[in-house]
Amino acid sequence: MEVPAILGGKPQFEKPVPIIKPPINRYATDDFLSKIRAILESNMVTDHVRVKELEKSITAYLGVKNAVGLSSCTSGLILSMQLMGLRKTEVILPSFTFVATANAAYWNDCKIVLADCDRETFDISPEDVQEKITPRTKAIIGVHIFGNPCDTKALQEIAEDHDLKLIFDSAHAFGASYNGKKIGGFGDVEVFSCSPTKLFITVEGGVATTADDKLAAELRVARNYGNLPDYRCQSPGLNARMTEINALLGIEMLKNVDEMVKNRNEYVALYKKLLGKLPGIKFQKCTKGAFHSYKDFGILVGPKEFGVNRDVLSDALAKENVVTKKYFYPPVHMLEAYSDLADADLPNTEYVTNNVLCLPIHSYMDKKLIENICATVEKIHKFSKDISKKIK
Repeated sequence: MEVPAILGGKPQFEKPVPIIKPPINRYATDDFLSKIRAILESNMVTDHVRVKELEKSITAYLGVKNAVGLSSCTSGLILSMQLMGLRKTEVILPSFTFVATANAAYWNDCKIVLADCDRETFDISPEDVQEKITPRTKAIIGVHIFGNPCDTKALQEIAEDHDLKLIFDSAHAFGASYNGKKIGGFGDVEVFSCSPTKLFITVEGGVATTADDKLAAELRVARNYGNLPDYRCQSPGLNARMTEINALLGIEMLKNVDEMVKNRNEYVALYKKLLGKLPGIKFQKCTKGAFHSYKDFGILVGPKEFGVNRDVLSDALAKENVVTKKYFYPPVHMLEAYSDLADADLPNTEYVTNNVLCLPIHSYMDKKLIENICATVEKIHKFSKDISKKIK
């Protein structure tokens, strides 16, 4: 067997294999481009016909009452929290998440209390949430990590028992489901991201879903600075509008979401089959009753069994032209921006964040590519002793 590139061998791939590959190019058709031209010719490019069409299509696809198109998931979280009266209150959210979850609470001047994650599902631990509730707690923010729905039922029961608002940062989870119901219809509000790293894409954008008609109506006003048509501002909002061109891409891509989710589950099954035989490699466990959308595919690397740690594996794969990401490292409580939360006791979060590595996963992949990536990981394992000697 040829030695790995980190030891001087030839890289497995001539060109970098990206960790994500949004299939936006599939929509560069004459028909789609003519629709963009029509939008530009109309001079109505923001929050108009196509945005409303996308919102209607999403309500039908997710089986929800209201969908509100936004400029981003983050803006949706910020505005939802403000409109639900959560400014300057105490909220519980996971440390093992993208920083945007915490940022939404920060911009609402909230006291952030960090909950630990489950070591197997990577999602927020309902048991730890229960332990972290105080008389000052007003809300829980659950996050569906990598598209794996968290224990929604348990969080709902906790929220109801303590009269708390329940928000889901569903940035990763478009197309996922829990107990047969699409993610989007749980809690008080759910907010999705439609940025290029996601499965469902509008280039940039977000969507909030809620059964609360009043909240949906307020979000539609708040996304336009909070201005009413006569320019009376009832509450401070943001410029969080979605454009017509963004919505148009979403309308087209929504037609292929189920296919993309199906593909990703098949690709992950192949990854698991090939990598599962290697010592020290573990996989994210899907929450009981949930259907994973696999926005990301994360593995846990046990350094003792595998032979090298996560960081070395990442570096070795980079030499082979395989792009990986250490999602989410650092977690919120290890970030400089949130140094005031550094003393949080989160053993599971620290275990996962120090060992997790995300491998390339696309909506459309050649299975031979996955086989070659797995063979490369296996080669790194077989030469792990030599690699360890080299880096000492």
